[in-house]
Amino acid sequence: MTEEEYIKGVCKKIKQIRVNKKMTQIELASKIGIDDSSLRRIESGNTNPTLKTIFRIALAFEIDVNEIFSFTIVTEILNKNQDLSEDK
Repeated sequence: MTEEEYIKGVCKKIKQIRVNKKMTQIELASKIGIDDSSLRRIESGNTNPTLKTIFRIALAFEIDVNEIFSFTIVTEILNKNQDLSEDK
């Protein structure tokens, strides 16, 4: 997995959690103290959110920050790497 794929995975997870929590981008942006345009860039994967921003997002969602970093692509990549090592 590349850095870009990982960042996009984190950003996608943020959007997924926000939608599941039935929050608008404006509501979340207001809670964490950023412009909604900045949040749109984060959720679309067009910018790399800072750890400070991710921490604030986790607080706004009332979740552990680790939840933001756990997403399917990581599991898929780990499984692929394991399959490759078993082929040797």
